[in-house]
Amino acid sequence: MTTTPILDIGLNRSLPASVEAERSILGAILLDDRAFSEASPEYLKPEDFSLDSHRRIYSRMIDLAESSRPIDMITLIEELERHNELQAVGDAGYVSGLVNGVPERPSIKHYVEMMRRATARRHAAKLAESAQRLAEGSQCIHGCAGRNRQRFKGTCRWH
Repeated sequence: MTTTPILDIGLNRSLPASVEAERSILGAILLDDRAFSEASPEYLKPEDFSLDSHRRIYSRMIDLAESSRPIDMITLIEELERHNELQAVGDAGYVSGLVNGVPERPSIKHYVEMMRRATARRHAAKLAESAQRLAEGSQCIHGCAGRNRQRFKGTCRWH
């Protein structure tokens, strides 16, 4: 799998992402909800997903797991509908399509690491853009620089 740049509208530039890894993780969980333990919130956060639709789907998977309900196609679609998010993720067809192309024995832990690396690079790119805006302007040089330094340290520690 390759890391695919995605367009982040807010930054108006491509940011690192691993959409194939995201799809494989979500699809593997739908095929066998025991796979969720390898991609649980202990290892992966909704904000690690580059696409909004994947963040929403994973968030609903967390809700299902926390309420001891099965994470399968029918239950997930019902949960997305309950939260009025089914159309926002691309409808039931998109959700069911997540299982297409999932390897027979997916390496979920490896995919999680791929996503975490892409997340760290996205955070670094956003911080760099913030630092660039700071350098171009004259607003709050010392305070803003300190906040960016703290954010960068937090990003490096987490990933």
